[in-house]
Amino acid sequence: MSASFNLVQTAQSIGSGSATFASPVAFGNIIVAFFAAYGDGYTFTYPTGASDGLGNTYSLYSQSAGIATNTQPCAFLYASLAVRGGSCTVTFAGFGPSPGSTLYSGPSVIIAEFEVPDHYEVWGTGITSGPILQLESQLANSYSAADCSMKFRALANNGAIGGSGCSDTGVAILTMQSYGYNIARCNSNVVGMALVNQFLDVFLIGGNYNTGNPESPYFTMGAVGTLINTTFEPTGGAALPAGCSGCLAYGDFPYLGGPPQADCDNPPNGTIGVAYGPAGAGHGIVASGGTPPYTYALIGGFLPPGLSLNTSTGVISGTPTTAGKFLFTIQVTDSLGATATVNCSIAICPPAGTSSGNVFY
Repeated sequence: MSASFNLVQTAQSIGSGSATFASPVAFGNIIVAFFAAYGDGYTFTYPTGASDGLGNTYSLYSQSAGIATNTQPCAFLYASLAVRGGSCTVTFAGFGPSPGSTLYSGPSVIIAEFEVPDHYEVWGTGITSGPILQLESQLANSYSAADCSMKFRALANNGAIGGSGCSDTGVAILTMQSYGYNIARCNSNVVGMALVNQFLDVFLIGGNYNTGNPESPYFTMGAVGTLINTTFEPTGGAALPAGCSGCLAYGDFPYLGGPPQADCDNPPNGTIGVAYGPAGAGHGIVASGGTPPYTYALIGGFLPPGLSLNTSTGVISGTPTTAGKFLFTIQVTDSLGATATVNCSIAICPPAGTSSGNVFY
């Protein structure tokens, strides 16, 4: 069972400054919103913020604005944490060309909903800047992939740095390489953020904007990255070859090498006679660290009658038969024999409309 961040859905638009998810977003998830545009003028009015009809609060986590001296492409990455659920349209406000200039490309908007664990932090943000400007004669030059990358490193607090009780993720790198003429300006429009869960798994989310004659497939990814959505604007600025493109991508970097860790991940309540867990699929004990694969064992207490533990996946499933609150201990063992234990509980409710009698929770 993964302990990291899972992509739920994405949406995109060009020109309107807003995008709508096809399905309602789930309560408690996060929404990441990418905005990018190219303004043909010395000034460009950047977004003043993002909002939706659910009342969620969006914070700016990374931006690349006004780096070029005379055309000013820009990219912004906003996010709303622990969102209220429901039908959702994310809208950027306050953007546009400078007075007297009506030509600008986009904006490109890409939004994504991610499922999150119970415990996580927005651990770091990043922005990558390449050379500011190149001459027209240098448009065909290639630039280092590092100019289109977001980098992050997490160090586990298991002991002294460099000691046997300490390990780290290494350098986690998410690369978003524009395809086609890779003008330096596009390299200066990489925006990103880093999320870290309770197991120090690092999850990078990044966006890139290419303002120089992009060609299909517009962006390519490094081996560890996943490109989740791309926009293409068929007309660019007056001084550039036609076309601009934007992308949103993520990279998942599990924490390995430290001691194994286990977490109950907030098991939901169950009901007598109803298959346990969301959609009856059960609930998983999550593990990380150590050396996968893991095995799971019940070493203390009792699972609710009718439920059982899958020793290979850590999923508790079945149909409960008895009401009450049940306490139990799970042991996780990695492939090298290292172990971690966690104490959990599951409450089972009587069927709707019946009395709980003397059962206490």
